[in-house]
Amino acid sequence: MIQTIIADDESFARENIRLRLLEHDKFNIIAECSTGSETLDKINEHQPDLLFLDIRMPELTGLEVLYKLDEISDLQVIFITAYDEYAIKAFELNAVDYLLKPIDSTRFHEALQRVQKNLNAVDSKQLGKIVRAIDSIQETTGRQKLPSRIKIKNKGRIRFIPTDEIIYLEAAGDYVELHIKGSDKSYLKRETMKQMVKELSPAFIRIHRSYIIKKDEILELKTSNNDKWSVILHDGTELKVSGGYKAELQQMSKTAF
Repeated sequence: MIQTIIADDESFARENIRLRLLEHDKFNIIAECSTGSETLDKINEHQPDLLFLDIRMPELTGLEVLYKLDEISDLQVIFITAYDEYAIKAFELNAVDYLLKPIDSTRFHEALQRVQKNLNAVDSKQLGKIVRAIDSIQETTGRQKLPSRIKIKNKGRIRFIPTDEIIYLEAAGDYVELHIKGSDKSYLKRETMKQMVKELSPAFIRIHRSYIIKKDEILELKTSNNDKWSVILHDGTELKVSGGYKAELQQMSKTAF
């Protein structure tokens, strides 16, 4: 059995990979991780054969995880990334494989075949090359990390809201209202919805001109016979989905299930 860890901060993405792996009896999932720090702990605990690794995670990025794993020579790594095809070519090495979000079934099957043939065993020298290649891609494409907190100015004071605590954002005139997990409190930030979704993507998705939601907070996608959609979050909040944003949400739900 190929002992496997799945590391991605989005529950949808983890479930997507888990369900696909269950169709293959040679892979045994021993842990799932949502942060880089947790990933390191689980690797040290279980010593897996295979790691599905998201490049962009909280606490430690996928790159930082690799920096700390550069002495592990027999761990096979499949990157999970939202980078486009052109950028991926810059670090497409024989030492690793990658899965581009949304995950394609054919590519997933090919990646597993490579793992089983031991074509992508990672050695310490190759890990360094991989990390430098992805670092270069991030610099040249101008991709930004998900901010760890959002700054809000109000009456001469500045408040910092941890991004992890935000479950959704709502348009409020010239402001955006940030709704916080486990709290009735919300905070107003003078910013456009367009700028906020740009800043928070891909961890957040816009579903309506008035709503941006964290993907990981989605519990259920609700549809009706008259083609009206809504999203139900883990705290029970139900938000409408407008027509112009259905396609991206539908694609995400297909790749997750």
